[in-house]
Amino acid sequence: MWLGWRWLCPLAAMVCITNASTGNLSAQQRLVNQLFENYDKTLRPVYNVDTVTRVLLNPALHSIVSTNEASESITLVQWFRMIWLDEFLRWDPKDFDGIDQLLLPICRIWYPDVMAENVIDTDAILSNERNYAIIDYNGNITISIDEVITMHCNFFVTNFPFDVQNCTLKFTSWMHSAKLIELSTTFPSDLRFYKPNSAWDLVSFTSRHAKNVYGVSTTAFSDRKPAFYLSTFVLPSFIITTLAIVGVFSPFNDSGDREEKVTMGLTTLLTMAVILLLITDQMPKSSARMPLLGLFMVIQIGLSASATLTAVLIMYQHNKWTTGVKVPDRLLALTRITRDSSDKLQGAPDVLTTARSAKASERSSETSKIILLLEELVKMMREKAADERNRQLWSKAVGRLDLWLMIFFNFLNIASTVILIAVGYSNMIA
Repeated sequence: MWLGWRWLCPLAAMVCITNASTGNLSAQQRLVNQLFENYDKTLRPVYNVDTVTRVLLNPALHSIVSTNEASESITLVQWFRMIWLDEFLRWDPKDFDGIDQLLLPICRIWYPDVMAENVIDTDAILSNERNYAIIDYNGNITISIDEVITMHCNFFVTNFPFDVQNCTLKFTSWMHSAKLIELSTTFPSDLRFYKPNSAWDLVSFTSRHAKNVYGVSTTAFSDRKPAFYLSTFVLPSFIITTLAIVGVFSPFNDSGDREEKVTMGLTTLLTMAVILLLITDQMPKSSARMPLLGLFMVIQIGLSASATLTAVLIMYQHNKWTTGVKVPDRLLALTRITRDSSDKLQGAPDVLTTARSAKASERSSETSKIILLLEELVKMMREKAADERNRQLWSKAVGRLDLWLMIFFNFLNIASTVILIAVGYSNMIA
């Protein structure tokens, strides 16, 4: 009897201590201890292994960070949300002071191995130890993984910088088949917290579950804002080409010297080549069609080259007056100049007539010498006057041709610029 009482007292003391320690735990601590007593986060949370775990995806786009057309990649910030049922994390709120929701680190629970197939790099803003999951008493779990992702995207730059791009993220389970994890999505996608991008206008951001394909696809459609490229490439190129055309065909001097004009044309070609190089460095290295902006720059180079070559040909023709070649009738007809209106001798004295009258009245030898000298002088004056008339006619014809060519090339320059902008914006609207 004494021995029984001796063992009973320590046992009662242990029970009292245990009850006292349990009583010191909060309802939330007791709930967590109960839920995770035999919980294994490496196992899919179903009692029957044939039960399918249905995962609801609800990605929310926060912002477009950058695009790299050359490497065909885009960087986004998104909140990747997933909702599923964990059969092991259920409880009755009445047993735990009415607690119907828990916040626990994601690293403590099982979560689907859902990933994007075409992702190049992923950088989570918060680690799983610092990011929390929302668990309700029915076992429904909601997590939101904030991450910066760089994904591969096929850029179609035919209409650059008026292009519209669509980039698709395909989410799927890395190891589980459709018999174990079923993926679905909500519609529409969440854009409440989207921050506009300075270079792109987001047109749509949609998620869909395609039939006969395991996974969920999220597609972002965006329009490029062309104002930057219009102000930094198109407008400067237009101004440079316009000034080059005006400089190449502007009057310089009457002697036909145009070397400075040719130098200006060559400098313009070099400038356009540098701008074109800057554009091609931003484009994908593919065999697709040339971008619209690149085609515009090629046209600008072609106009500058054509204007320079035309100036060289005109310089070659203009220099013919030094050899006494007359202005071709076709050039006069083209410039609408008549030879009669420019072929009058102004201020040339009729010295030969005077000399002949003097010859008739006087026959002395000295007078004969004077007459011969006068005849030579008259001949030289007439030749000089003819050369001057020919030079003036060449200058007038070439000057008018320069004016018409300047108008023609500037018209082509303006037309190409207007067509570029019109075609670009029409493609964006379409």
